[in-house]
Amino acid sequence: MKYAKRVAILAAFITISLIIILYNSLGFKDYESLKDHSDVEESISQIEMRLANIRESVHKSASVLPNFPEIKRPDKPKEEFKLPAPDQTDKFLETHCVSPRGELSGTRISETYEEIAFNDIDGGVWKQGWPVTYDESEYTDKDPLEVFIVPHSHNDPGWIKTFWDYYNSQTRNILDNIVDILTENEQRRFIWAEISYLDLWWKEQKEDRKNKFRKLVLNGQLEISTAGWVMNDEANTHYSSMIDQLFEGHQWTRDNISPNFMPKTSWCIDPFGTSPTMAYILNRAGIPYLAMQRVHYEVKKYLARQKRLEFSWRQSWAVGTQDSSTDTFTHLFPFYSYDIPHTCGPDPKICCQFDFKRMAPDRLTCPWGINARAIDNNNIQERASTLVDQYKKHSTLYGTNKLLIILGDDFRYQTYSEAHAQFDNYERLFQFINSNKDMHTKIQWGTLNEYFQAVMKEKNQLIESGSPKIESFQPISGDFFTYADRRNHYWSGYYTSRPFYKEMDRDLRSHLRAAEIFYSLARIQDTTRMEGMYDMLVTSRQNAALFQHHDGVTGTAKTFVNNDYGERMLTSLKNCENVISQSTQILMGHHSAENIIFDIDEHRVKQDGLPQRITIDTGSEDRYVVFVNSLGHERRELVSIRVNSVQLAVFGPSGENILAQISPAFDFPFQLRDDAFDLYFEITVPPLGASQYKIERREKGKSQVTVSKLYFHNHAEFKSNTFTTEPISDSEISFENSYITATFTRNQATLTAVHSSEFNTKVIIEFLTYISNFNSRDDRSGAYLFIPIGSAKIFRDMNSPNVFVQRGELISKICGRFLYLTHCSSLIHTKSIEATSVQFENYINLIVDNEEVVMRLKTSVKSKGENYFYTDLNGLTVQRRKYHSKLGIQGNFYPMPTLAYIEDINTRVSIHSKQSLGVGSLENGCIEVMLDRRPIYDDSRGLEQGVTDNKAIVGKFRLHVEYSQQGIKEANSELSFPSLVSQITRESLQNPIFKLVMKAKALGADSKYSGLSLPLPCDLQIVNIRALSPQDPTKSESALILHKFIYNCELPTTGIPFNHCGNQDADGVDITKLFSKQRLVEITHTSLTMLQEMKPKVKSSIANFDSIDIKSYKLTFATNISQ
Repeated sequence: MKYAKRVAILAAFITISLIIILYNSLGFKDYESLKDHSDVEESISQIEMRLANIRESVHKSASVLPNFPEIKRPDKPKEEFKLPAPDQTDKFLETHCVSPRGELSGTRISETYEEIAFNDIDGGVWKQGWPVTYDESEYTDKDPLEVFIVPHSHNDPGWIKTFWDYYNSQTRNILDNIVDILTENEQRRFIWAEISYLDLWWKEQKEDRKNKFRKLVLNGQLEISTAGWVMNDEANTHYSSMIDQLFEGHQWTRDNISPNFMPKTSWCIDPFGTSPTMAYILNRAGIPYLAMQRVHYEVKKYLARQKRLEFSWRQSWAVGTQDSSTDTFTHLFPFYSYDIPHTCGPDPKICCQFDFKRMAPDRLTCPWGINARAIDNNNIQERASTLVDQYKKHSTLYGTNKLLIILGDDFRYQTYSEAHAQFDNYERLFQFINSNKDMHTKIQWGTLNEYFQAVMKEKNQLIESGSPKIESFQPISGDFFTYADRRNHYWSGYYTSRPFYKEMDRDLRSHLRAAEIFYSLARIQDTTRMEGMYDMLVTSRQNAALFQHHDGVTGTAKTFVNNDYGERMLTSLKNCENVISQSTQILMGHHSAENIIFDIDEHRVKQDGLPQRITIDTGSEDRYVVFVNSLGHERRELVSIRVNSVQLAVFGPSGENILAQISPAFDFPFQLRDDAFDLYFEITVPPLGASQYKIERREKGKSQVTVSKLYFHNHAEFKSNTFTTEPISDSEISFENSYITATFTRNQATLTAVHSSEFNTKVIIEFLTYISNFNSRDDRSGAYLFIPIGSAKIFRDMNSPNVFVQRGELISKICGRFLYLTHCSSLIHTKSIEATSVQFENYINLIVDNEEVVMRLKTSVKSKGENYFYTDLNGLTVQRRKYHSKLGIQGNFYPMPTLAYIEDINTRVSIHSKQSLGVGSLENGCIEVMLDRRPIYDDSRGLEQGVTDNKAIVGKFRLHVEYSQQGIKEANSELSFPSLVSQITRESLQNPIFKLVMKAKALGADSKYSGLSLPLPCDLQIVNIRALSPQDPTKSESALILHKFIYNCELPTTGIPFNHCGNQDADGVDITKLFSKQRLVEITHTSLTMLQEMKPKVKSSIANFDSIDIKSYKLTFATNISQ
């Protein structure tokens, strides 16, 4: 074999040398000297003739290599992407990389954790606070307490009932009653949030009823707050899904309420912890105000003591600067819940008496033993005084004399009598309080917007007067995870609950994004043939948006409700597959085909089943596969397709022979297939593009693919006619490529170390289980809560798995099968970005009750500071975490939507995840990722069931070890960013390449397509190209959403091809040049969800970005209309 390699190298050297000689001898010194094309053609012909002679000589020289195929092997890029030197390009570092900051101003939420004892002191009637008092002299005729009462009804789009069941039995009536009760009296107010329900109601209404609703919205009586499709979860959701559901709601209001409709506030009372990502998205959508509820009770108490419950929520990258452009003014409710007993003031026993649904003893009652009473002349003075006392105590927690009181609960105002009971009794109280000036209180119905406008007016007055009260409005940065509502009841379980549907959500997200982008591009080419596809997109958008609900993607709904979400997502996945296939068909030039000619390689048959792969019958005909890339950069990646033969050859878009590898196919958990094989080869796909590859059947003995070699341990010996098999003799197994070497232990089939020429990092993978607490009814793990009994224990059969190893030229893999878990690790041997990481797949089918399974990474990294680690926030930014023993195990787990990492002065270890999961770092140098959980009991948060409907799932991860010789500096105590390699890896994992198997032979089609004329800069991503509703067939309108990010420039850019990125030094991106292949006729810069045009209007095609940013542009293209 060594001799054969030497001959091949010698032959290659001779060939290159002769080509250079030919090049010079033919005078190719100056292309301008060639007067016409005939000179070029004659010269090329001469080269071809001479190369033919050279090839024949080379083949004779290599005759010692029988059946030596002319195969294109993966090459190292001519040059890898390099970051500019810091002393050469200060502007580059300023706009693309982490930069040091000065002293920070304002409050960081992480700092409050250092100061708070978390000792849950009983505060009396306000259990989680303190005995609140007030000074009556603070309220005067000139400066009275001004109270805004805001009626609301929180409607979950699925939880205990399905979305449809809730609407039919409750929400329809609520919306009917809102219209009627507000129409009776123009002084009355109400707020609504969930557009998904409003859409169902709207479809049933006659035009006069719709006009009544519109009038109520436009005259300010009925405020639509946030106007998202749902009130989305903020822990598990990807930022692009947050945008999508908000976009869907906003476009609905524009189309149905008014073209000029613009929500002014956001209503976030039920998501279980809140993220600055959502605040930023609201900011970019033009919504300046936010009201929220669920924050750790001790953090609320801390902020209330300082009158800091209203603040400007500032993004982490803007902290320490004067930049307030990312701020969202936020109101945080202080008490336990958003229901009426916990909103009027600190004493729920008293507040409950002013919930006038609780008047009849045979209906809803107050748990404190005293129910509400109707207001009459006999009790009005006492009732009014009692209520105002609570209001004044409540107001002491804020910095102004304006007070926001919300009046409602889940699915309230279902009956007309309930609505009248609330409005009539409060109006009697209003009249009495407002007419008694000695109460120094003004009370009225209000909306959120009316309240915030009043607060802003007083805030400006405080600024003008130089009042010290203005200090209460200082900026706050950070997130509000992990939420606890009482004692040590941390809501960290839902970060992982029902991971099957969390993965399905990400699958749908990538499908929907690709369908949106390629539909938008295809509609420009052929409007007629894309008819009908838009309705599929709308259905898919709305189903995907519905699942972002805070009881959807969280995994906290009833089993049958989850199944309903699953069926909706399955329908949407199939719709997206059709749109992607049809769009690709048009873009690749298959104009003659009437029907869809592609099958998607991986597809779901059932809502509760894993994706299934197509086995391509290579038979006697050549087969074609089109690979589709939805990202704005060229991708070189290793792919696999399943085939039924090993006698094959693979050819690229230009007809070049591609190196391929045959490996055994096996289905999880550990079932080797004898009727199918996995065919691996590396592909190159242009940005927003597609590439076609041919799979050619060869006669026996003439195959041009390499064959994996198989090894096994602790497994019954198996025979194969295709593969060489033998037992594993060594105790350690190593895989190596051009960048790293990964070492595994034979007995456990798990990683032990990753090293290169620059570093040697211990990374030991372990699987452990926590036991769910079930001993006490009040302290149980459940869908929401994670409350373990003690520390995690090593997996029961960690030392006796069945081990399987495959080695190949393109990819090597090791798998270990445990009790209900199969763990596989892979290393790719190409020279590409994906070869810089170790890839993991965890098949898990959890069947043991009250177990919560984690994958632990034990590394040699010495975590910075006091056990610091980092997790991402919705795939947008990164938040530093710190282990606090006072929070217990459950309080030290955080959401990991896509990424977590630990680092020391030189080394960073990152774990990327395809789906959202919970993560913690309980020991220095360790990361724990929770994979699945099966607590069988209810955790007393309303679901009334445990989580025992686990599905088999395959979780996909990538492990990066990155080393910096100059050291990883902290820009400041909070700010951190992934490396560029890590950012690209994350985008690749979240947006996999689609594999479209052609049903019939291609006829007259193109072998490559790209929707972009230029690749995007490395730090710019296309969030979406979202098609707008088709109006005029001669033009196509889409929303282009771009995301500019910052990355860590101290870490290497290993594996990134030089041509991967566009111009790194440009101040902006010319959108016209990006889409020069299409007839782009107009560009308009808008707010994020396109409800507003940005001012001042600038007719420019340049998209400018400073630091991190997300921007939207309305693109108008001229279309081709099919005859």
